[in-house]
Amino acid sequence: MAGEAWTSTAWAKRVSGSGNVGLGVQFFNAAETLLDQDWGWSALSGSWQQYSKSFKTTPAGTVKVRLLESFDTAGANWLDDCAYTAGWAQAVLANPGFENDPNGQWPTGWGGTGEVETQTAVVHSGSKAAVVYYGNTSAYQEFHSAPGEVWGA
Repeated sequence: MAGEAWTSTAWAKRVSGSGNVGLGVQFFNAAETLLDQDWGWSALSGSWQQYSKSFKTTPAGTVKVRLLESFDTAGANWLDDCAYTAGWAQAVLANPGFENDPNGQWPTGWGGTGEVETQTAVVHSGSKAAVVYYGNTSAYQEFHSAPGEVWGA
């Protein structure tokens, strides 16, 4: 709904060294042209931490929003329990805790760049979490949107 505030949370950690987690949003028109984007980056810690970011209002002409979680540094970067809410209602993310992974690679419902896999050794909750070993890797889900919507992650 236009003007509605969106919030997203994601739990992430890094095993060793320094690195950052990025929470982003990209706005696309009907021709799949990128209209605008907004990112926030936070330093990762060695323990599970919840990250969040508030985003700008959806620009005119937007029909699709891509919500992203990204890592900028190679190494073991972990991601789990992603959520997006609009006002009081939670957006339906496919597989937000990365529990469904039939082939050991991209978790069901997620797209992205680089390589993301799931594992059972290090999790925030549930039985699986996503792990990214390469920098400049993003996992995302896409939603239909309307101009004036406010997204947060």
